[in-house]
Amino acid sequence: GTDNNSMLFIARFNQNGGLDTGFAANGKIASNSYNVLLTKIARQADGKLVVAASSVADMFKLIRFNADGTPDAGFGNNGVVISTFETRFRPAIAIQPDGKILISGDNENYDYGIPPLRRFNPDGSVDAGFVPNHGVTANGACKDCTRKVVRILLLPDGRFYLAGFYPSNNTVARHFSVSRYLSSGALDPSFGFRGTSRFYHSNITSGTENILWRVNDAELQADGKIVMVGRGFLPVNGFGRDHYLALRINAAVTPPGARSDFDGDRKTDFAVFRPSTRFWHALNSTDGSVFGQRFGASGDVLTPGDYNYDLKTDPGVFRPSAAS
Repeated sequence: GTDNNSMLFIARFNQNGGLDTGFAANGKIASNSYNVLLTKIARQADGKLVVAASSVADMFKLIRFNADGTPDAGFGNNGVVISTFETRFRPAIAIQPDGKILISGDNENYDYGIPPLRRFNPDGSVDAGFVPNHGVTANGACKDCTRKVVRILLLPDGRFYLAGFYPSNNTVARHFSVSRYLSSGALDPSFGFRGTSRFYHSNITSGTENILWRVNDAELQADGKIVMVGRGFLPVNGFGRDHYLALRINAAVTPPGARSDFDGDRKTDFAVFRPSTRFWHALNSTDGSVFGQRFGASGDVLTPGDYNYDLKTDPGVFRPSAAS
């Protein structure tokens, strides 16, 4: 962990709860020389510890310690690797069986809609063969990925999941989200919808008072299912209350969105196009509200679809007279 002075703290405890005096200085590392803020720690198979940290001055650092708590001189510069990302983030870390280190996380800048993703070799150098591909992007945000990552979950074949949440707009989280990537860094198109599965919790709707604030953690079960937990804000007896939310998804098969789903809740909505007024009307299944939009003309062939990659059906037409 860290404190307000950017000091790094690590402690190791014995099974009885006492400090392990054989680790570092009497069981503890407490140093302000690393100048870090947000941290996550992972343990290698050989007992070494790797700390992923957002840095005050250098944006991001990887710090590796030997099993006894001393800096690993064979990693980066005396145990420290400095790397630059587009924005500061709360890190997520996973160490692959071959010793390579995967890094992702939750950007502090909510307007930045592409998650950090990088892989480092066991010596701390960047793995040049790993090329992230988050699918379709527009206006600085990915349409197919999990934008806010809280956990990296490894699969035995080299693929991995990024688990977290997907904001429905720039400020509010609505969907639990899991994306699966190939070992090369590209989204796995065989998973979910274009590589990602997103879910509402049953208690979360599109109403302004029902909000999934964030996803806190995720875990991959032995049977391949993924358990996710988060925190939401729900009205109770007329007053807003914090709630802890949990769900489990079947990672093997996750269906794409339903056809004619105008509100993005994966359910088909009743919808009509009225040629006399050129209006589309849809009854949103989420909250019973009515969607209306003027688009098209009499004689057009209706071609609704998801044209902006937001998992919602958009009005669309083909005009035979113009062949377009």
